[in-house]
Amino acid sequence: MKKFTASLITGFLMAAGLLFVSNAAPASAAPYPGTVTTSAKIGVKKAVVPKGATNTFRIKVSSVGAGGTPKGSVKIAVIKKNADSKSKVYLTKVKSLKAGKAKYTTPKMTRKGKYRVVATYLPKAGSVWKSSKAKAFFVVR
Repeated sequence: MKKFTASLITGFLMAAGLLFVSNAAPASAAPYPGTVTTSAKIGVKKAVVPKGATNTFRIKVSSVGAGGTPKGSVKIAVIKKNADSKSKVYLTKVKSLKAGKAKYTTPKMTRKGKYRVVATYLPKAGSVWKSSKAKAFFVVR
């Protein structure tokens, strides 16, 4: 009877210990790569830029429905719309995020026309963050 009581008490204590340990919060809400949705936003300083002037873009990447700040980089592409309705990539640049934000200033814009800016968030390899895109427009006159 003593062995039975001792094993019953030991089993109860082990089960109680497992219950208390299993209630701990997970280290990450989404441990699998590419599971947390992100949102990218881009702000253009000037919608109309005089020929020969620069323009500045501010990109912000944030998580949607989850905590934390995405880490990685942003690829910025400035695309010029031509008269024959074909688009041409004017310039590209990759900037790393600092606290989910990046800033880029173009060189002097020498060609008149309509431009589209596309910012693509590139998460680090193996990261839980999904990539996202944002776009904005400006004109050089």
